[in-house]
Amino acid sequence: MPVLEFTPESAPQLTSHYLQKETEHVVQLAILSHLQRWEGAFVLALEQEGRILGTLIHSAFFLLEADSAEVARELARAAFAHRPLPNKVQGPAAVTKAFVEEWTRLSGKAAHLEMHERIYDLTTVNMPQGIPGRMRKTTPADAPTLAVWAKAFVKEAVHETLSDEEAQQVAVRDNLYVWEVEGQMVSLAAASGKTPNGIRVNFVYTPPEFRGNRYASANVATLSQHLLESGNQFCALFTDLSNPTSNAIYQRIGYRPVIDVDKYQLE
Repeated sequence: MPVLEFTPESAPQLTSHYLQKETEHVVQLAILSHLQRWEGAFVLALEQEGRILGTLIHSAFFLLEADSAEVARELARAAFAHRPLPNKVQGPAAVTKAFVEEWTRLSGKAAHLEMHERIYDLTTVNMPQGIPGRMRKTTPADAPTLAVWAKAFVKEAVHETLSDEEAQQVAVRDNLYVWEVEGQMVSLAAASGKTPNGIRVNFVYTPPEFRGNRYASANVATLSQHLLESGNQFCALFTDLSNPTSNAIYQRIGYRPVIDVDKYQLE
């Protein structure tokens, strides 16, 4: 089975493949549109009789999807020949494990599971009731607070640290929405990663002092409804499976499980 290499210029040819399971491939579709941002970026695809069996996007990290464990192992072998290499891989749980096993055999180095996530999608919103406040889009005046929240979110969600400059860049984005109660911001969410038929909801964060009031539920539900009414056929959302509270919240809003994905750190 030949392994084909796509450059940023030719990678959009893969769009039709990813659209066959659009929700599972929301990240791939979003990355393809700006793959040229990463120096040395490329996509490997394993093909058989004109059908793509799996792909591996090389950008800020490896993004894997494959029909089988053997396809994942073959992509690992093909990718290992390239330098420099990302230090993380993300993909469907079963095949990503096979990729990592082959990668560690080739490299002689360890890898560890960093996060176990689930992709959800939504086409109809179950709007929560009885929650005070309203959703609004953020403004430049919100940036100081949003920068603090961005740092806290990244620290809590992925155990990484944003610099002041990085936090400020997040705070002035035009895709942020907050839930506001009596003039005070109490919860945050974002819309990003537009695909041909959908969009992702992410960066969901409520400061500890405002938790337990269902503000995130109200904000995510209202934002999801807004995105559907804006012409998207579905909304997608990633959750950390180690957080049963957030997973339950999103399902009550109307988000349905699609597939589990794992992220590994490669040493």
